[in-house]
Amino acid sequence: SVGALTRLWRWADRRGIQPPPDRFAAALATTGPDAVGLRPRDRRVAIGEGVRLDFGGIAKGYAIDAAFEIARASGFESVLVEGGGDVRVGRTPPGSTGWRIVVPESVRTPAPGDEAVRWARVRVSDVAIATSGATYRTTDAGRRSHVLDPRTGRGVNVDRIVTVRAPTATRADALASALSVLGTDGLDEARSLGALEATVIDRAPLSNDGGSDGS
Repeated sequence: SVGALTRLWRWADRRGIQPPPDRFAAALATTGPDAVGLRPRDRRVAIGEGVRLDFGGIAKGYAIDAAFEIARASGFESVLVEGGGDVRVGRTPPGSTGWRIVVPESVRTPAPGDEAVRWARVRVSDVAIATSGATYRTTDAGRRSHVLDPRTGRGVNVDRIVTVRAPTATRADALASALSVLGTDGLDEARSLGALEATVIDRAPLSNDGGSDGS
């Protein structure tokens, strides 16, 4: 339900300004768990007035799954589909012990110009992996992650890298986005929702304002 905020921040970032307070308040008012109502019995969705949907936290994973299933339906079992930080792999390729994927492992003391992340090469099969973070995408003049916290209406202000393994890319993508906001507080919930493994690495605050409440 953060679509109105996403549009507003993109508009402001292109101009190098802060969102006007009145427009920010209006966008924030349309965001939250009450903005969208699910009616499973008749398979309907009720969307509040002024609410804009943003599928950025799940659409990429869904597209990867769709491409993966098309390939598998065509008879290919050893399949890898990648899309900007998210990947889903199928059966181990012939003559191999698994698909080799690079994932963030931990934070270390950086050398000058180093990004302070230790990367690990893992071999996997029949799994999806999603990685989310602010390494390449930020907002608010680089002070915040592009991942918006729906509680404040602003980007997460911690330089956080999240990696989630799950049976499908849709689930991995959604949980990685959620953990980008919740941090380690959301790990137990992520596992209960289908994460096979989840890692949260906090490097440093992107801004030192303590996390604005959006007012």
